[in-house]
Amino acid sequence: GAEANSEFTFELGDFRVESSNNGDTLESYRIILGLVPGSSSSLLSGKYCIGQDVIQSYKVSDLDKSKCIKYAEFCLSPMRYVHVHSQIFALIDYATEGVMGTMSSLAASSATEAATEVANSPHNGEQLFCISASGFEIVLPQAAYSEKSFSLQSGKFEGHFRTLENGVGSKAKVSLTDFMLQCEQLGDMFSVP
Repeated sequence: GAEANSEFTFELGDFRVESSNNGDTLESYRIILGLVPGSSSSLLSGKYCIGQDVIQSYKVSDLDKSKCIKYAEFCLSPMRYVHVHSQIFALIDYATEGVMGTMSSLAASSATEAATEVANSPHNGEQLFCISASGFEIVLPQAAYSEKSFSLQSGKFEGHFRTLENGVGSKAKVSLTDFMLQCEQLGDMFSVP
């Protein structure tokens, strides 16, 4: 039927975790997690395909799709994470206590169960999952009010995960094209072109 060859696409716009304007935290450190400023307006886009007719229509680099019955692709835009210790611990405390803590643990256990069920379900073909991220930056300020910081930047990340027929195993291929550590006091510490 129609379910045998289906395609679903989705897009998630901007998503961010941001601290309040209270305190001495610099403006550039207030967005704890979010898109790299000026990079994109969409954090995540993806597609999920079922059925060989739909899957074969996609150009996925040099990957063999001849035995695939399910295909998922996720593309992340460049993200930035700023680790200001006091902000992170306040966020963790909020997420683990009270109503939010209960909701977080229920969501985490439901997601774990669903992922386990998908991974362990018997299937008569291969499933292929492709993830690409166009960059990630981690910023560790010396202090919330200090311009001095340490940063780690990665370039393009690609991961391909394939579950084999009848649950006999899986294969993974991961690549990272660029990586740089930088300290405001020392300049570039390590870089791979």
